[in-house]
Amino acid sequence: SIHYGPDNRIWMGGYLAGGNAAYDPLSGQTTAYMGLEQTEGMATQGSNIYLGIYPKGRFYVYDTKQPWITEKNPVFLGEIPGQSRAFAILNVEEKKKIYFGTVPEYGQLGGALIAFDRNTKALDAVVNIVPNQSVVSLVENGGLLYAGTSISGGLGVQPSEPEARLIAWDMDRRQKLMDIVPVPGAMAITGLINGPGNMIWGVADGLLFVFDPVKKAVVATQRIFEVPAVRGHIWRSAFLAVHPSGKVFGTGANLLFSIDPATLQVTILDKKASLFAMDSMGNIYFKRNTELWRYKPD
Repeated sequence: SIHYGPDNRIWMGGYLAGGNAAYDPLSGQTTAYMGLEQTEGMATQGSNIYLGIYPKGRFYVYDTKQPWITEKNPVFLGEIPGQSRAFAILNVEEKKKIYFGTVPEYGQLGGALIAFDRNTKALDAVVNIVPNQSVVSLVENGGLLYAGTSISGGLGVQPSEPEARLIAWDMDRRQKLMDIVPVPGAMAITGLINGPGNMIWGVADGLLFVFDPVKKAVVATQRIFEVPAVRGHIWRSAFLAVHPSGKVFGTGANLLFSIDPATLQVTILDKKASLFAMDSMGNIYFKRNTELWRYKPD
């Protein structure tokens, strides 16, 4: 995993042996930070980075203004039994909460939407929020939390549901206000962002969709990449971000691409790129094998 941190560094989580590192774009220096296992997702709140750690679905927070000291900083926040991987993490500042979307343990179906209250330090989990599906992408729009799901559960179990769903969640009442299939037959809804025109953009098995949160309907689609007819599990697929230029950049299927928001025309920029992060200057970072790469848009 990679993430642009509040300290203006690119944070990375290692696979398979775990560990973290941070790259400073100004100095070119990379610093390793050992002590945590495999980081699946990260999100920023203030000077803090929240991390979802595999195995056992553990949650931590690291204060970037303080030294990294194993078992002291990052601080362990807790875990939810039966959950394993938190790829989706979102800070909702107005609620003073961090939301995690998880994939369950090996051999199980049914992920969770988990809220961490920064004031009470408590975790509140709604397990199986979409029956037998994992929660793999999150975005906040208009005071509601939107979550994209995957029909894939933990390794070693076959999906029981036919297609992924997009839900709207009332964070105060803790209830679903919407539960739809935005793209029929898709295995996973990934890469959710607030896109141009206050529309929610996401990717469903290589198909970009633009969702109008007022009409509660998909208003446009565009194929970005093709997916194999026979696929294994999908926990994360595409990543998207709005660039300062107004274009949307992203990765998926080892492609780095840009999208014109007016025409939805897709331009392929690189064919050996996965994961995604963008810094405050609009520079884009991705991984190629075990290397971190940077792309500077024109």
